[in-house]
Amino acid sequence: GFSSIRVNIGELENTGVEIALNSNVIQTSDFSWSIGGIFSRNRNKIVSLVGSDNDGDGVEDDNIGSRWFIGQPLGAIFGYAVDVIHQTGDTDIPNSYQPGDFRIVDYDGDGELTPDDRHILGYSRPNYSFSIRNTFTYKNFSLHTMINSIQGGGKDNYYVGNNIIAHDPGKPSTSW
Repeated sequence: GFSSIRVNIGELENTGVEIALNSNVIQTSDFSWSIGGIFSRNRNKIVSLVGSDNDGDGVEDDNIGSRWFIGQPLGAIFGYAVDVIHQTGDTDIPNSYQPGDFRIVDYDGDGELTPDDRHILGYSRPNYSFSIRNTFTYKNFSLHTMINSIQGGGKDNYYVGNNIIAHDPGKPSTSW
C-alpha cells in the first residue's frame, strides 16, 4: 500500500504583484553602470477546506491542528498572545507559572486560560520584499552591490516568520 495519499482538501485564492526593472545608466568604452530592482508582494487566503462542520454551528470548520483557517492566509500563526512577563511580587500569577514566565492574554475574560484564548498572532510570510543591485565596471574591474530586504512583522504586517516564541510562548524549549 501507500504511506500517504495526496488529496485536494480545499480552495486557495492567490493575488500578488512582482515587478523587475533594469537599466544601463552609463555605458562608455571604459566605464559602465547598471542598476536593477525587484519588488514583490503576494497574498493568499483559504477560501474553503474539506467542508466539515463537526461542531454543528453551521459554519465550515477551520483545521486548527494544521493551522489552516478559512479567510486567513497559509502560514497563519495561531496561539496564545503574550501580554507582559510575570514579575516578582505579582499576586495574580497562576499556579503553573512563576516570575519571569510570560503572562498570557485571557481574551475571553473568564479568568482561565482555555483554547478560546488562542488567536491569530501573525503570519509566516513577509509583507513584501525587494532588492536593488548595482554593477559598476571600469576596464577589467567590476564592483557588484546588492541590497535585499524582506519586510513585515506582527499580525497586521504579515511577517512574524520563524520567531519560535511568537509561535508558542508556553513551550519549555523557548524559555530563556
